[in-house]
Amino acid sequence: MKIKVSNVNTPNWKEVTVKSRIPEELEKLSEIARNIWWAWNFEATELFRDLDPELWKECGQNPVLLLERMSYEKLEALAKDKVILKRMNEVYTKFRDYMDVKSDEKRPSVAYFSMEYGLSSVLKIYISAYPTPGHASYYAANE
Repeated sequence: MKIKVSNVNTPNWKEVTVKSRIPEELEKLSEIARNIWWAWNFEATELFRDLDPELWKECGQNPVLLLERMSYEKLEALAKDKVILKRMNEVYTKFRDYMDVKSDEKRPSVAYFSMEYGLSSVLKIYISAYPTPGHASYYAANE
C-alpha cells in the first residue's frame, strides 16, 4: 500500500528584497548617493550625515545604505524639512555643475587611479596577499 505524502507543510523559501521608496522631493539625494562624487565633497557627506547621524554611523557612512535603511516616515519628514531641502538643492547644484562640464575635445583625456590611497572607507579595496608598494598604506589607512 502506498501512502501519498503531502508537501504542504514543507517550507518554500524565497528571497525577497524590499527597496525603500524615496519621496520625489528627495530623489536628488539618491542620485548623489550613487555617484562617488559624494566621497570627496565635504558638503555632501555632511548632508548625508545630518539626515540621521546615528544611522549614518551604523551604515558605515554609506549614503546608499543610509537611504535604504531609513524609515519611510523619516524620509517623509525630511521631504518636508525646508532646511534639508535647501541644503540638498545647493549640494545637487554643485554636483550637476561638476557632472555637466564638457570635456575639451582638443586635449587628450587622462585618468590616473592610485587605489592604495582609497577614496572612502565605504569603498572596499581588495588587494593580493603579495607585498606591493601600496600594501602597507592600505592596512595603515584601515586600522
